[in-house]
Amino acid sequence: MQCFNDSSEEESMSDCTESLGLQTMPFDKPLDFRLRFLNFNMANNLREGDFQAELMPNFLADPFSDGEVLDAAFITLTETRMHMQPALRRYTGQWREVPPDSGLDSLVWRNALRPKKQGWWRWWLCCKANVVEQISGNVKTALAFAGSRFIEEERDDLLGHFTQNPEKAFVGTSLFTKSVDFRLCFFGAHFPMQKLQAVLLNPPIEGALLAAKVEYAKVLRKVLRRFVRWNLADDRTVLFLQGDLNSRTIFDDGVAKDVLQEVLNDTEFLAAINLELPLPLGRWREIVPFESIREMPVTYKLTQTTGSVPMTLGDLLSAREKACDPSAPVRQKSNHTNVLESVGTSQRREWGLTGDPQKVRASHFPAFTDRVLYWAPDSLDRRMTWELPHKGYRVLSEIAGSDHRPVTLEVHLKVEPASRDIGVERHASPISAFSVVSQSIATMISGDSDSECDEQGDLTRRATV
Repeated sequence: MQCFNDSSEEESMSDCTESLGLQTMPFDKPLDFRLRFLNFNMANNLREGDFQAELMPNFLADPFSDGEVLDAAFITLTETRMHMQPALRRYTGQWREVPPDSGLDSLVWRNALRPKKQGWWRWWLCCKANVVEQISGNVKTALAFAGSRFIEEERDDLLGHFTQNPEKAFVGTSLFTKSVDFRLCFFGAHFPMQKLQAVLLNPPIEGALLAAKVEYAKVLRKVLRRFVRWNLADDRTVLFLQGDLNSRTIFDDGVAKDVLQEVLNDTEFLAAINLELPLPLGRWREIVPFESIREMPVTYKLTQTTGSVPMTLGDLLSAREKACDPSAPVRQKSNHTNVLESVGTSQRREWGLTGDPQKVRASHFPAFTDRVLYWAPDSLDRRMTWELPHKGYRVLSEIAGSDHRPVTLEVHLKVEPASRDIGVERHASPISAFSVVSQSIATMISGDSDSECDEQGDLTRRATV
């Protein structure tokens, strides 16, 4: 396999582990990790309230659902002006006196707007970052982990920007297991929306769904290119990506579809995303599988003033189906306006849908935006199994202050050693053979330069109990 800098993947991984004083032994016994994720777009709101007072400390301190200790807990906040450091330092101070039931004892927090010191001629970058952080908020993450199990790879380059808007960024932390040659990387992200929104508001002739998938695939490819550049995409690493991924509900010939799900279910698009990238056969996947859009929880676009009752996109779409007259000779195709109009006023209020259906833009139709993806090579993924104690995501609909709702997820990841690889792929990747269609799609999605992601920063703060 090819790698950047004329070095092999094996050499690159070996250098990383040796620099940390770790052994590069493959594991011959199953590994298991109890992980917890928290994801919240705070919509530039400083009213942290119950979130900082109860939700965040409990998220870090409570044991796993089965009563066992956690291995890692990852928080991603987007569009946040919240100062995380004081609260996190307070938690670690409390942990020194009374260890939490979660078993976590180390914390790393990152701020995507804290670049390295630059020359005086680039002072304006720092000014711009300060304005964004104080007024509109940005991406911040916190990763708590068990120091007995992991060691952090202290890297300050794991930062990329999607556009000139510094809010739209992704930032990560890399953890190596201490006993064997295995790595987990956690990235928080806020995906760009401008181009996707343009597609939704002004659908092109070829159709909104195809154009939306192209724009979304560009973003996933850009992140993957960075993973390759950082030497993270190898057969011993699982890469998690969570945040406001800005997927949207789109109506294709009257049928509601989720843009991200449509990309992940399209083998031609998946092949195009990986085309000509020097990485092992692999693909983007969701931890929580959804058979259809109807199963997806709504995490956006909801009232900011009060909490709401949990709902799924299936609940919303069913209201439209019930309102349709089955005996009508011509049935009007569903769209974002008539679906919302089909829901009674009191029900809309209960669900937190307070906007006038006639004025709601297509890009603001209720959607499932806040979720967790992962990338892993097929050789590793077919040895991985996920247990979901709560059957999937938990949406904290009672928490207001944002047009998003906080989302949590607990997973128990089990990884079998390579010696037990039975060679059966649960999610086969299409990358071994590129079709004419995938190559054509690759041409469309690879037009954007990666230069927009070039800013790096010394954005890490650490605390260990």
